[in-house]
Amino acid sequence: MLWLFALLSSTQAGLLIDKLAASINKNSILQSDVLAFRSTFNLRMQLDPLLSGTALGKQGAQSSDAAILEFLIEEALIQEIYPSTPSEVEQEIAAIEAANQTDRKSLEQALAAQNFTFSQYHTLIGTILAKRSLVDREIRQKVAITDTDLKNYFYNHYVKKTSTPRSFHIQLLLLSADRFKSKALALTAITRAFNELRSGESFEQVARNTGEDASKTDLGYLTEDHMTHEIREKLAKMEIGDISPIFTVDEGTQYAIVKLKDIKIDNEEQFGKLRDQIRSELSEKEFQRHIQLWLEKQKEQAAIHRSKG
Repeated sequence: MLWLFALLSSTQAGLLIDKLAASINKNSILQSDVLAFRSTFNLRMQLDPLLSGTALGKQGAQSSDAAILEFLIEEALIQEIYPSTPSEVEQEIAAIEAANQTDRKSLEQALAAQNFTFSQYHTLIGTILAKRSLVDREIRQKVAITDTDLKNYFYNHYVKKTSTPRSFHIQLLLLSADRFKSKALALTAITRAFNELRSGESFEQVARNTGEDASKTDLGYLTEDHMTHEIREKLAKMEIGDISPIFTVDEGTQYAIVKLKDIKIDNEEQFGKLRDQIRSELSEKEFQRHIQLWLEKQKEQAAIHRSKG
């Protein structure tokens, strides 16, 4: 049982006892570290850009001990692989002071006014430097937000449930069951076409493979009023670039696949205004996603023991 009793202070009557909350390889997290997280949460929010976008950042100091412990375990893993030296921390603090045209004494006074110590600040800066190294060396190159990502987000979060006029650029592949000896053969042909599209073949090439006129697959931009109910129903669940599952039209006499190439709205000016904000939101989510993937991999390889009780 991983209980560690440590003498923290003997200045008061009796002994103040701490206990081990978790061990990560050769490092330990104590219950007092969990308490320290709560007391320095506001300072962390000011310093750590990777905290604000997490569930823990939203719940704040009221988060459960288990959630805080998991966050501290992840920090320990990052610091183990990307440690920061005391001199690097000092250089960072000096740079912060210079950028804010302040000195050490003024910084300490500002921290004290918020009930934080310089020691706490120094420790957190070291943690931030470790996270920055992780982002710079492992994460940044993996985060790429495309124009399609921006338009999809704009459409799904700002337009989709409104009455804003829009048109959809679609490609459509139709295979009539009448061309085949049976519906089973027609279904086999459309299934093969679907698999080719999913593997990266162009709509035009797939149409040629099935004997259809490739020039008729691109329907250009259509409003919802100019589509069948079946196509509207599929598009409602799709994003730009998506290929629909196989579906039937004309009372089941034709098999169909639709690809959504683009969405255009009348109010493009609104998209232009929100473009930078959307890019920022998506970038933050992508950073968090890739960091979590990295952390999960590290957890699988690390020796982590969490105390019970």
